[in-house]
Formats: sequence, structure tokens, C-alpha cells
Amino acid sequence: MQPMTSVADWQTRRYEAHQRVTAIAEIMAFALDESPDRALQLAREWHAISELAQRQWHSAGELTLREALCEAEVYARPDMLRLVDFLQRNAVGVVLATIHMGDYLRALFAVLSRVPERHILIVRRRQASSLEQEVFAKLSAQGLCVEVVRSTQAGAALRIHRGLRRGGLVVTFYDLPYTFGPVLPLQFFRHQVYWVKGPVVAAVQARALLVPFVTYWDGQPRCDLQPTVLFGEQPTDKALQIQRAMQQLVEIASQYIRRAPEQWLHWHLLPQMLENPSAGPNAQVVNE
Repeated sequence: MQPMTSVADWQTRRYEAHQRVTAIAEIMAFALDESPDRALQLAREWHAISELAQRQWHSAGELTLREALCEAEVYARPDMLRLVDFLQRNAVGVVLATIHMGDYLRALFAVLSRVPERHILIVRRRQASSLEQEVFAKLSAQGLCVEVVRSTQAGAALRIHRGLRRGGLVVTFYDLPYTFGPVLPLQFFRHQVYWVKGPVVAAVQARALLVPFVTYWDGQPRCDLQPTVLFGEQPTDKALQIQRAMQQLVEIASQYIRRAPEQWLHWHLLPQMLENPSAGPNAQVVNE
């Protein structure tokens, strides 16, 4: 009976994977104006990369501190080293904003392991996974104070603001729909989407440095740091500044997603990103 159960489980998983790939192909065809055949090919590659990403993240948690530091060297590119040099010489607060693409955990370790004695706040909607906690523990072993801030908890925004004003580093994702927090309407390819505005709001309010970065695979793991934005004096039109900065983040994400659409792991959330929250009971989420 056991082999039959195993076969049944395998068939169920295969059917679920097929359904998932078909759904993602439809989303890609719509968003990217791809043909059905091309979209299906991309969706199959996306499914394989999603499974690979899971294995990569688990292997990151199993590394020793020495192994993690050695692997981090692959990310030691000039733009990253310039950021590290800046962080070592300045105590300004920094928001590191990224999307769900590539090997974010290893890239994060590569940057943060080179910045000793900085308070790091990892923004999550839920508690960090055991895997992430293992990686964060390695950062703590390097002398960094790592704190996971749950964005849904009372006082989260104040903790982030205080951390930034004291020169801390805030790490957060921004390719998220309204179920993860207040959003803004933005242009993503040819479509209007609603992505969370929290990373930019935090940087503006704390007059911090906003550093977008994107991780991806290009024969080997890559991490590209984008031009940074330093928010100094409070602007006369803060809402407009936040809108423009968020659109800049989306355009950065779009460039990388267009280049390698199969590597963006949040295609399944795009339908939710297209929803206008102001049309329902969550109307207040689009307001400052």
C-alpha cells in the first residue's frame, strides 16, 4: 500500500504544479504581452527557479559562519563595496529595499557582514522563519544587532523610525500588495499596480538613505545596487516625493523582471497587486 500512496502523492503534486504553472503563464502573458507558448515556457522556468530558490535558502541556513563569509565574496562587486565603505564612514540611517528575486539572503549577508556594530532591522509581516533566524544569528556573531520587526505589530513604524534616526539599517521588500500594508498606485510595465509604500515613507520621515538592490542569477549569483537617494530636509510636498521615489523603485524592478521574468518569485501575487484597494473597505490604505 505504501508505494501506491507515494505514487498518489506524486501525482497530486504534479497536478498542482501543472495548475500553478498554467496560472502563472496566463499572468505573464497578460503582464508582458507574451505569446501563450512563450509565457508557458517562462512559467515552467519560473517554477523550476522557485524550487531552486527554496533549496538555496535552506543551504544558506546550513552554512557555518566561515563558509557564509567565503560565499559572500561572490557579491563583492565595486558598487557594493562603495556602499559598504559609505556605511563604515557614516552613521546615517539606511533603508535597503529589494524585491523577491535571486538569492536575497546571501546578498544581504554579504553587505551586512562588512558593516560591524550597526543595528539592523529586518521588516517582515510575520516572524522570521527558522532559516532566516539561522542566517541572522551568523550576522550577530559578526557583532551586529539583528532585530526582526513585524510590520503588523503596534508600534512597528515608530521602532523603524527610531532605528533609522540612530543610524540603523532597515531591510525590507517593496514588491508587495495592499495586504502587506499601505500602498500607492504605480505603473508596472503597462499596468497600474498597488505596491506598499512603507520603505520610502520610512526613509523620508527619518531623512535616511534609500538604497534599492536587486539579486538575480546570471551564470552566477549577482547583486546590483542602484543609485541611492538621501532624503534630507523635509520636502514641501512629501506625498509627491514619496510617489516619485516609489515609482523609481518600481521602474528598477521592472528592468530586472523584464530582463529575466522567470526569476521574479512574486508573479502569483500580481493579480492582487492589480486590485484597487480604494474600491473596497480598505480605501484608507492609499492615504498618507
